[in-house]
Amino acid sequence: MTFSNRLDLNKFFLHVQDEEYAVIKLNDNFPNYYGGGDIDIFCASGDEFARKILEVGNEYVAQGFVIDTDCSKDNKINIDFYVNDKLDFRFDIYKALPAYEHMQMKQWFFYSVIDRRKAMKRKYDEKEYRVYIPDEIDDLILRYIEYCEWHERRPDKIGHLAFVQNALSSEVKRNRFFDRLYLYAALPESAGINSEDKFHISRKIYRSFVFSTRKIRETPLREIPGKILKRMFKLTKA
Repeated sequence: MTFSNRLDLNKFFLHVQDEEYAVIKLNDNFPNYYGGGDIDIFCASGDEFARKILEVGNEYVAQGFVIDTDCSKDNKINIDFYVNDKLDFRFDIYKALPAYEHMQMKQWFFYSVIDRRKAMKRKYDEKEYRVYIPDEIDDLILRYIEYCEWHERRPDKIGHLAFVQNALSSEVKRNRFFDRLYLYAALPESAGINSEDKFHISRKIYRSFVFSTRKIRETPLREIPGKILKRMFKLTKA
């Protein structure tokens, strides 16, 4: 399978380098991409980020591209680039944390990911610019969330779990991962639950996660049950 690369992604990200954003799960092949590919971006100012993407994108209209923009969702903007009636590439621009089905996360995790982002230096057209990605622990949390959300419909998402397992090889890193996940996982809100009860509930959730993850690390990937780990995040909504 060969890369499409009809769009020069370097040109787009050079143009948005002053924006506050983080690319989620940046592909190792970047700036190369396959036809029909996409990229997920958390943006502090999604509308301005989208405007700058379109400024560069309009240069490709003369080359036969058709741009389709979907702003119908409150917290997400899709910018699709079509060529010969086929989707070539999509920018998924998030203005807030996605509404996860199987995990309930505090909304300020979204802004914390952007605040803690790290820069990857790149060169393009004899200019140096930066592409921003989440720090290592946030990246692992986001990969784990994606695994929980999609693995029943997309078995290939087991790769995210394997990635997290391999990355958490040291106790120090595991503790950082669990501490941060524990901080941002939202607890059920109820008038009948006082602060002390919430503390004990949160500790129970935390211990369940640690126990389940240790069991997974001791199990070959091919033997991991489809619903393992996800149960701890099925939290009751207010």
